[in-house]
Amino acid sequence: MSYLQHHKRRRTFFIGIFFIAVIISILVFRPTMPRFLTEWAHMLGVPVWQAKNTLVAQAGGILSLLSSKRSLLEENVLLQEEVDRLRLQLLASSALEDEVKRLADVATQRSEEGSVLAAVLVKPNVAPYDTLIIDRGRDDGLIKGDRVLVEGAIIVGVVTEVYTRSAHVTLFSSPGIESAVVIGPSHIQSVARGRGGGNFEAVLPRGVAIEKGDEILMPGISPLLFGVVEEVIAKPSDSFQTILFKNPVNASEIYYVELIPQ
Repeated sequence: MSYLQHHKRRRTFFIGIFFIAVIISILVFRPTMPRFLTEWAHMLGVPVWQAKNTLVAQAGGILSLLSSKRSLLEENVLLQEEVDRLRLQLLASSALEDEVKRLADVATQRSEEGSVLAAVLVKPNVAPYDTLIIDRGRDDGLIKGDRVLVEGAIIVGVVTEVYTRSAHVTLFSSPGIESAVVIGPSHIQSVARGRGGGNFEAVLPRGVAIEKGDEILMPGISPLLFGVVEEVIAKPSDSFQTILFKNPVNASEIYYVELIPQ
């Protein structure tokens, strides 16, 4: 069986070679050959030529399709890059608008003559606990003890170190820092002790009426908001009550501060 198949393939191969040789001979010696042989050659050649043209056309179509797909992929990549660029521009524009709004808010709330506006360079999530680093310093007239305000009326700390073009601010909520305050609508005097993270505590006699939400102020000619009561702890057996309160601003979200001369 293997021999017969091999023999058949060889015979088919030689027949194909024969026909190709005949066609080539006809094309070469066409002027001297009888007309019927020329026509016979054309009859044999037409299918071959048609098949060749079909293959060429199909190959051209495949190449054109591949080229079109490649062009589409390249256009998609370029479009995606443009979308990403526009998205970044939109984010940058939005961030700039927010920054302008914050500056406008701070500018409209400044009331103290001689105050200095400063941007916060480093916040408590990066700086040491309950501290800020700002972009104003000795060249801007800052000195130790200058008070630090947020939103024009909330006092958060004091300048503790001054450098040429920067300064170190210690927040009143730093552990161990004590500040004189008045608490509640009756303005009961007390001492606020920093507990860290914007938290404070103060101790008052048990009979003083204090409720959650009461304001704590730093006294002065123009009292400044210091904190807001979060919780009142009072045991029946104690003569005093502990007031827990927080600064109304989150130190990690402070972008600008106002510095008031002491």
